[in-house]
Amino acid sequence: MTGREWQQTLRLLLHLAAGWYYFDRPDQARPILDTARAWILQPAKKPNDPDRSAAQYVALVATYIAVAGQTPLADALGRIEELFTSGNLDRLPNTLTSNSYYSLLHLNVVEAVVLTLATDDFALGPAARRWLDDDEYLVRRRIHGDMRAALARAGM
Repeated sequence: MTGREWQQTLRLLLHLAAGWYYFDRPDQARPILDTARAWILQPAKKPNDPDRSAAQYVALVATYIAVAGQTPLADALGRIEELFTSGNLDRLPNTLTSNSYYSLLHLNVVEAVVLTLATDDFALGPAARRWLDDDEYLVRRRIHGDMRAALARAGM
């Protein structure tokens, strides 16, 4: 598939893949991640290709990085490193008024990497995150039980 809508569709599918990774379904998420990878790493046909606008491309790359952060550590780091070694990010246009100081599009990609690597999900891993979620559920259940008992004792 090609076209502007495909980049937006890929971003939505990447969010779905993030959910699949969260619920420990990597076999369902990996094809989506690989499809996005193929689209991101394909060489651009021309610098201002209307089917690959720079802003949408960077948004897709940022979403891809966030989802890649939910994969196993070696896979995540490999996918993120591949983005920087592919040379595709070098070709991002820098036509904003801030271009004499910094490249906003490149900065957005770097920010996505930093935010992904700094999350608890990346640091703890999916198993630890699920354990914490289960533990939080048990604590909340106990709080609700204690609250119901306190209200019953107060006659409410």
